[in-house]
Amino acid sequence: MSAYRKIFNLVVPFIFGVIFALVVQTSSFYGSTIPEGYIKVQVEKIEIGNKSAVVILEAEDHSKVLPIYISREQAIAIDLALNRVTTPRPMTHELTVNILNRIGGKIEYVSVDKVVEGTYYARIIVNGREVDARPSDGIALALRSNAPIYVNSDLMEERGVVIEKVSRV
Repeated sequence: MSAYRKIFNLVVPFIFGVIFALVVQTSSFYGSTIPEGYIKVQVEKIEIGNKSAVVILEAEDHSKVLPIYISREQAIAIDLALNRVTTPRPMTHELTVNILNRIGGKIEYVSVDKVVEGTYYARIIVNGREVDARPSDGIALALRSNAPIYVNSDLMEERGVVIEKVSRV
């Protein structure tokens, strides 16, 4: 066997192994699985009042909802994103997603993690890195970038509201 053939037989499997490892790592890295201890949610509803608003996150299994009170301005931003409304000039969340797209950033997911003294805390996961955020900003960015939203299971258990099943007669 020639020296070229020996090197080829050693290098090619190594290269394919590295590519396989990167593909496996990347597929799990980019949000293909639900983070442990979290449940997937979707924005069920936005209620906008004169001075404040509430965003309702519904569990994927439709068993509970988590109401999070937010500012009226943030609710409008979420509502625009939820309804896929684009403005003549980019607003803050549109601009942020545009910047991330231009520099190769990807919002993998947004998680609502905890409540401390009545304040909700969230994270935005961008290319494997965590960014502290308000839930309202995270939700608006997730909607603009088609990223999933997750809620800590314990938080949903503690703060979530059970949805009553209504039977039809």
